[in-house]
Amino acid sequence: MNTLFVIQKDSLYAPYYIQRILEHMKNGKMELPAAICCFNPAEHNFLIKQASKRFKLYGAKQFIFFCALELITKTFSYLENVVSFKRYYSIPKICSNFDIPYVETASINSNYFHDIIRQKNIEILISIAINEKFSQETINSVPYALNVHSSLIPRYRGLMGLFWAHYDGNTETGVTIHRMVAKYDAGAILGQCKFSISDSDSLHLLYLKAIEHGSRMISDTIEQINNNIANEYIPNLSDSGYYGFPGNLDGKKYRALGKNFYTLKDLWKHYL
Repeated sequence: MNTLFVIQKDSLYAPYYIQRILEHMKNGKMELPAAICCFNPAEHNFLIKQASKRFKLYGAKQFIFFCALELITKTFSYLENVVSFKRYYSIPKICSNFDIPYVETASINSNYFHDIIRQKNIEILISIAINEKFSQETINSVPYALNVHSSLIPRYRGLMGLFWAHYDGNTETGVTIHRMVAKYDAGAILGQCKFSISDSDSLHLLYLKAIEHGSRMISDTIEQINNNIANEYIPNLSDSGYYGFPGNLDGKKYRALGKNFYTLKDLWKHYL
């Protein structure tokens, strides 16, 4: 079945996530995606709003660490055209090396995006960290419209599930892949994986754990769909809540609890 990955255009995590998924698929001798699409609103105001929200949430010190990580990865994304690294820093480079078509879209509900689905005969659409709601038309355009969510649904539906799990002092969290429906994070679940949260984890390291565990789970789910053995179940949402983007006070309390979004160690532990 032809698969399309749609992921937020992001230099910090998106290339690593896609790389790990493709490596798992290749190792399992699976057919690689028909295309990879980056969601890129390309709006100056959008970028400013995102930076402002992060600054207020992270605080000045940890926002500087975040900016340093962004600068490192963007620099490496330019250098990887002439230097070989152990991992990729841009999705176009990944697509080139894996011989997969690369496209971008400013909206996942545009006619252009629907044309991609039709032209590539997409049967499995997998959304990762997209900041736009998929319309019912888009969802209905493929047999499997799936979303990758960083929490163990039904817990922590909504935005930044890893943050909220860390904020609440959980010792375990995970990644869920589920069908997209009109209600956020309420569709049938096809796969879940769990991983632990240690006292020393920053939110950045939790993102990396989610990528390592989630990438294998995504590959396994695609294989199960292809082999017609995927199991689905509807989550019980009766006791679940929907979490929004954390506010300034949430960020202050998070830091007061001794938790970190990013640390100086993060600048070299994974990227350098």
